[in-house]
Amino acid sequence: MTRVSSEPLYTVGVAAQMVGTSPQTLRLYENEGLILAHRTESNQRRYSDVEIAKVRCIQKMIREEGMNFSGLRHLFALIPCWELRDCPEEDHEKCPAFLNRTGPCWAMAEKCLHPLDSCRDCAVYLETTDCSELKDLLFRARRSESERGTGL
Repeated sequence: MTRVSSEPLYTVGVAAQMVGTSPQTLRLYENEGLILAHRTESNQRRYSDVEIAKVRCIQKMIREEGMNFSGLRHLFALIPCWELRDCPEEDHEKCPAFLNRTGPCWAMAEKCLHPLDSCRDCAVYLETTDCSELKDLLFRARRSESERGTGL
């Protein structure tokens, strides 16, 4: 997996300029649960290279794959968080992130069984920035679920 810096360095204006969009679009992506902006003590948004990479992936999926926000949320919901976080299989039946396939785990009100201080620090959020690697992640999850007989 490609690792990028999670240090929140960029203001909304700078981040928008980096990805060729508007600050309103970045706010929309955040409101749709597709990215997580860091908030300063004065509640200003800051973005890291993680969010920049995620936005580029989102833009690619919208342009090249014709996906909408609902499709993107569903795609991110299918990411095998239980594998990335190495959760015990017995926890799957109780885990809201495993059971809820309508949005990414980082955007859920009810968090996973083994939460971190911040979803921004979670492997599921950090390691899903490269669109080319999402297909591999989803394929592995599908194969793993098929082997267990539960299916995605």
